[in-house]
Amino acid sequence: GSGEISPSPPRTGLRRRRRPARRRATWANMPRTARTAALEKAVAAGGVWRILPPYPYGHVQITDHRPYDALPAIVAVAACCAVLRVAVGAAGRRAGWWAATALHGEGWHAADGIGADWRRFGHTCWYTTYHVAYTAFFVYRIGAEATSWLADTGQWWAFEQPALSAPLAAYCVAQAGANLESALFMALALYRGRTDDASPAMLTHHVSTLVVMAASARAGFVRVGAAVVFLHDGTDIFIDALRIFQALDCRIGMYTAAPLTLLSWVFFRLYIFPRFVIASALADTGHLREHFRFMPSVVMGAAYAMYVVPLCVLFLLHCYWFVLLSRKISRVVLGGAGGKGAGNETTGAKRKAHRD
Repeated sequence: GSGEISPSPPRTGLRRRRRPARRRATWANMPRTARTAALEKAVAAGGVWRILPPYPYGHVQITDHRPYDALPAIVAVAACCAVLRVAVGAAGRRAGWWAATALHGEGWHAADGIGADWRRFGHTCWYTTYHVAYTAFFVYRIGAEATSWLADTGQWWAFEQPALSAPLAAYCVAQAGANLESALFMALALYRGRTDDASPAMLTHHVSTLVVMAASARAGFVRVGAAVVFLHDGTDIFIDALRIFQALDCRIGMYTAAPLTLLSWVFFRLYIFPRFVIASALADTGHLREHFRFMPSVVMGAAYAMYVVPLCVLFLLHCYWFVLLSRKISRVVLGGAGGKGAGNETTGAKRKAHRD
């Protein structure tokens, strides 16, 4: 009745102990026998005739690897690349105009066809920019890890692999996004009939790169896919440089870029690629049979061919493209800027007449 609030009575008794949180059963903390049993159960549930185990399992198991979670980031990177293509292309066209003027004078830009195809030149500048940027990122941030791959190529095919490092995961997402944007751009250009901006061969190249990266991510061979893409970018840089010098009709640049293009092609695609990637795929994958012994031999053979045959076909294409590239460089260097490239393909004779 006094209106005063009485204090609450003191708590009595023992405090209830909190139960320790259950440790989530993940691939990293499962015993080896439990891992094999879980994989066999997952494959059996999805059908033993499936070439790929049900998601998120792969032919090899990477800790905390869920490739489908990266799809939003890949789409975002593709959108950024589309914006950068416009910005870098505009800046590249302006810089190319100034460089051509400094090399040949204002008369080189005459309306009689002498000069470069500046729209195509801008696209080449964009490809050069992202090839250089991605290669520099790989060398600077993933170089030490990649060196260990070459020292022990068995890491690529180990059945149990550690989680991807942050730089490697970012590199794979960035590469997938850039190739997605390039494939969409070229498909749209071909649909509109702009054959100067794209070609069926280049569209096939970027689509094939996307397929290789998607398959390697889904099967667990992420490190193999990253190495293959890096080896391709290492040669694309010099090819881009050759196209730029060809468009500007810069003989000194062409004479410098041409041998570097051929040498880089021989080193990266005709030596490193078969010596380490293909050889390891043939020699370092036998242990996977033990982990998938519950699958029929036909299915195991199909799964093995899924990642070995494309590598061998790609090497044969490298040999074929090297012959074509050598012939093209011979025509460009010996005959001027009349071959295909970033510039106008039909102006070689006009440029020669203009110089005379």
